[in-house]
Amino acid sequence: MTEAQAREAGVEVAVARIDLPSSIARPATYEQNPRGELSVIFDRRRRVMVGAWAVAPLASEWIHQAVLAIKAEVRLEVLLDTVAQFPPTPRPSSRPWRSSSSERGTPPTGGDMPSAGQTARAR
Repeated sequence: MTEAQAREAGVEVAVARIDLPSSIARPATYEQNPRGELSVIFDRRRRVMVGAWAVAPLASEWIHQAVLAIKAEVRLEVLLDTVAQFPPTPRPSSRPWRSSSSERGTPPTGGDMPSAGQTARAR
């Protein structure tokens, strides 16, 4: 939902527009020259995100967090208390599971996934 659409729908909006190079921690990106912009739109009354957009290299690697927050109507307090993992792109050497299906690159299923408490050392 855009800011204009939210306003037309009667939502009392709060909008944050962020210049990424001046706002992100450099070690958290692979970019040599970080650039781009992010905007989030919140419903002030319900305290949930109703819209977001990003224009930046690799934005598709992290915009899904906003999509999930919008779809699940995650409250602002929960988002503020959540730590994002970095890097967001999986690396083959960091897979905590092993099976013929995961080695082929297909997603793990059932028995391929580590149980709660199992660590990469248990491979």
